[in-house]
Amino acid sequence: MAVKNTSFFKKEDKVMNIVLYVFLIFVFFPYIKYFNIGLNTDVQIYAFVLGFFICIANLIINHNNIDKIFIKITAYITFILIVLLAISLYKSNNVTIFNFLRGIYPYVSLAIIPWATSILLSKFRLNYIEKILKCFYWIWVIVGTIQLINPKLLSGWRDRAIITDDRGAISLASEPAYFIIMLILITLILLIINYQRNKKFIIFNIIVSILVAQNAVGLIYSILLLIVMNIHRLTISRILNILIGLVLFSIGVYILVVNNPDARLSYLIINIVQHPFQVVFEDPSLNIRFAHLYLSFKGAFQNFLLPNGVTEWGQYYYYNVLANRELFIEPLYRLQNSSNKIVTMHGGFIYEIGILAVPMYIFFFNKIKKIKLGNELFTHILILGLNGLNASNPAFGFLVGLILHKYKGGTNVSEEKTIRM
Repeated sequence: MAVKNTSFFKKEDKVMNIVLYVFLIFVFFPYIKYFNIGLNTDVQIYAFVLGFFICIANLIINHNNIDKIFIKITAYITFILIVLLAISLYKSNNVTIFNFLRGIYPYVSLAIIPWATSILLSKFRLNYIEKILKCFYWIWVIVGTIQLINPKLLSGWRDRAIITDDRGAISLASEPAYFIIMLILITLILLIINYQRNKKFIIFNIIVSILVAQNAVGLIYSILLLIVMNIHRLTISRILNILIGLVLFSIGVYILVVNNPDARLSYLIINIVQHPFQVVFEDPSLNIRFAHLYLSFKGAFQNFLLPNGVTEWGQYYYYNVLANRELFIEPLYRLQNSSNKIVTMHGGFIYEIGILAVPMYIFFFNKIKKIKLGNELFTHILILGLNGLNASNPAFGFLVGLILHKYKGGTNVSEEKTIRM
């Protein structure tokens, strides 16, 4: 996409330079309620609001240079929103505006954050973005390491913070799993920018998952990332990468189990080894994740892949869990406070918009397969989307924006069009 020197992002525009910096902060630290100002949700909307401002400003100034990809995305998301609104008006008697807006937020976010990201990437050099993201990565890790000393340190300004004696650090997220998922998203972005230089972060994720976050879901995703990125076209060096990762995994697990046998991750690892097929039905947290994945797909196919909307899940989930207590063991007090939020991205899409999700996946695959490591990236995004990753996470939107930017041929822009830092 051509960029004019008259753009509002020109070098001397200090205000917009600051806006772009702040946008990056909001994207990669999305759980923080700055000065305790924000919504009663895990992920705050600062990145979305600022991204919307960036898109609108760019639209006004460069209206003749709007990228067709984002026109198509916005048009399709708008169509989905109209369908969801019609369903909510038809099916629900007690729909509140807040619940509906919260439900459609992931879809609106997928239209805005990638677009704003592409605009940003057309102004910043990728190697500079790489340096910023590495700083962000280590900020997350350092904060998590500090919390091993005192879990409550640096845990404020969050709508929700799961801190218990048997869990690891949450860092700047609301729970350990989201901490590691954020590190994985940053890692995927770094791998797209330069795989050889940044593949070491795959190993770092495994180490942090075991010793800092002490989280089973994050650990599984980190190991799978190692395998996915090395299993294709196996070479001696890639086999060594996998072996090194597995050795570090074994050492880390041994250290954790010996030194902290009461940790939740130690408990899960021991139970998985002893009873691999029972742990999902004995551990409430894992069982809840399983329930969301199973019931979302079940509800979608029961409705013949027709959209269920964004306001029906809470009631559907509640009654199905109650009707199958031998399969789902979520505590009643948690079940009574369950919301319309589906914790699996794929399940959320397939349950809420049904068959309308298929063109989204086809579109995304057609774009991602044309960039380097595209198949591996798509595979791991499919894995992440099974549980824990949500489309409302702005870091995921940034990842999508980078993929589309690379698909269009965007790399390091020329010096005349780049904001020098």
